[in-house]
Amino acid sequence: MLNQFVETMRDRFNRPIQYYADICVRCGSCADACHFYTISQDPAHIPAQRMALIKQALEASNASRSKLAEWYYELPRNDAVLAAQLEKALWDCTGCRRCAVFCPFDLDTGLLVGTARYAILKEGIGPEIIAEIGDSEVAKGEIIDFVKDFFLEQVGELEAQL
Repeated sequence: MLNQFVETMRDRFNRPIQYYADICVRCGSCADACHFYTISQDPAHIPAQRMALIKQALEASNASRSKLAEWYYELPRNDAVLAAQLEKALWDCTGCRRCAVFCPFDLDTGLLVGTARYAILKEGIGPEIIAEIGDSEVAKGEIIDFVKDFFLEQVGELEAQL
C-alpha cells in the first residue's frame, strides 16, 4: 500500500537525512517542546515518533536486508494500520518547528515532516483540500479563486469535525 510513499521518500532521503532520522528516533528530547504533545499526551504527537513511523515504513520495504534480522522482515505487516498512524502523526502536526528549535542536535524535523507530508499526499493519504489546492496551483497553473467554493466547503467540514 505505501509503495508511492516509500518511493518518494527514498528519492528525497539522502545519506545525511537518514542519519538525522536515526538520531531523531533515538533521542526524543523534543517531546516536551511540542505544544501539541504536552496537551494531548498522545505518543503520535511526539516528533521522534513521527520519524520512527517514517523509518518503519521505509525499513519494512527495504530490499537490502540483513541476514541477522531476516525474521523481522518476514513478520506480517499491516500497511493500512501504518498508513493510518502516519496520516495522524503527519497531519496533526502544526508545523510550528518548536521541535527543531529545541533539538539538541539542531535537526530540522519540520523539514523531514514536510517531506513526508508531500510523500504521503502522493500516496493519496491526507486532507483532500491540500491535494486539490496543490493540483490546481502547481499542475494546472490555475489561481486559488478557481477552487474557492471547494475550499470553503472543506473548511466547513473541518469546523464540523471540531
